[in-house]
Amino acid sequence: MRWIAVLVLGATFGCSSDVALAPQDQNPLVIVNGALTLTVSDSPAMAGVLWIAPTAEGGAGRVTARAIRYGSLCATSMSGRVDVAGNVVSLHVAYTARAAALCSMELRALQYDAAVAPLAPGQYEVHIYHADGAGEVEVRKQTVTVT
Repeated sequence: MRWIAVLVLGATFGCSSDVALAPQDQNPLVIVNGALTLTVSDSPAMAGVLWIAPTAEGGAGRVTARAIRYGSLCATSMSGRVDVAGNVVSLHVAYTARAAALCSMELRALQYDAAVAPLAPGQYEVHIYHADGAGEVEVRKQTVTVT
């Protein structure tokens, strides 16, 4: 009889969202790497959403980029770097699965907002690359104006 109680209790805690899970990084998580400030956050999401492709915009002395996809800070480690050569800005964002993480099964949206600054006024060709376990792929190429 005790074994049945232990099994039921174990199954209850195993399926409960109140059990201690892998520690989640600060939400939002802010990463500064040279000229790049990468702000990453996650939030609850609904199934069936088709996320738009990453976007880039020019602004006052900066280029910003944004992307969103399914995922969570608990299950995914993120990093970023930027290369600026003349009028070409190459943003590299890496998504790495946290293999040992124990996370809730809640469907979440993982979003990043990147800012590259300071930049001189002018037109810039922005290349956004995403990397995961399958390698790095260019997901966006866009021309923006920095004021």
